[in-house]
Amino acid sequence: MPHIDIPDAAVSAGARATAYLMRALRDNYRSADHYRQAFAYLLDETTGHRHGTGTVERSYAFEDRIEIKTGVNDKVPFRFASSSPNYAVASYSATLTAGVRSLASTASHIQSVMITAVGASAPIEVSYDDDPESKTRGLFLFKHTGSSDSPNQRILELLFGTGTGFATGVGPTIGYAKSDLKKALGYAGTSGFIDGLTEESFTLGEGGLLESADFVASAFTTAKFTNNIVPSAAIQASAVSGGSSGKIADDAVTSAKIGPAVTVASSLIGAGSSHTFDFALSSGGSGRKPQVALQNHGSPGALSDEVYITSISFSGGQWHVAVKNSTASNQDIAVAAY
Repeated sequence: MPHIDIPDAAVSAGARATAYLMRALRDNYRSADHYRQAFAYLLDETTGHRHGTGTVERSYAFEDRIEIKTGVNDKVPFRFASSSPNYAVASYSATLTAGVRSLASTASHIQSVMITAVGASAPIEVSYDDDPESKTRGLFLFKHTGSSDSPNQRILELLFGTGTGFATGVGPTIGYAKSDLKKALGYAGTSGFIDGLTEESFTLGEGGLLESADFVASAFTTAKFTNNIVPSAAIQASAVSGGSSGKIADDAVTSAKIGPAVTVASSLIGAGSSHTFDFALSSGGSGRKPQVALQNHGSPGALSDEVYITSISFSGGQWHVAVKNSTASNQDIAVAAY
């Protein structure tokens, strides 16, 4: 997979994130990973460490996320009618709940509020197409799923240009122009460019666990690590031995040289509530903003994308990390900061 040259202008301050740029960045990540796999395979051959599949599996995953903000892009103006079940023609302006969600979760949430606005049985379907073979890949899709035009004609119109609340409509956020779409029972986004793409999460895999049988005899001896790479004569005797006569100087690996320790705090956050975690980090001061990560506390599984950080601030000699739980249930959350 070749490396793609990205023009400096495309990544300059204030440059617009185009679909081409995002694709180029992804391809370059994958290109780098291809060479990482090849290098890791060579290390396997020389150290005696072997993987069950004979290669190193891809260790990351991409996920785009969209942010909905109250009063900014939280309205879905539309006109709807159906016969089975029976809903007379009417115009609606459904309101989305603020939060950061994946593309699929955003589509599901839009569908939910539209159905709630019309009625529990309204035949409305909203989805995000991620099928690599589909002609509408990368687009948000709206569909009227009713099957009859009697006694009411089926109607689904997206009023992103004139409907109630259109000024703060979600249309541009999900790739639709600020114009009305009528006279059809299904619509695809008018653009693959998504104004609401706020972040692209980059998740590293946990890797595999190695049993003792997966290491050959003497896998970590000097000869195994350096065979055909570094001649044994190039490694001085006791080069990395400890003790007073060794080659590692006193205090060479103190915590200050390795870097600040990770501090972890946890709390049970109620449904729809927020909690602020306080950290007195060893790095100290407000000049260096800490790195922060969220995870489930005491239980496996992926963290809901409706649990997210709302702010990171510094006062009183401590860093404060505010976390919002937008789910409908309590969440036991751990925050790591360093």
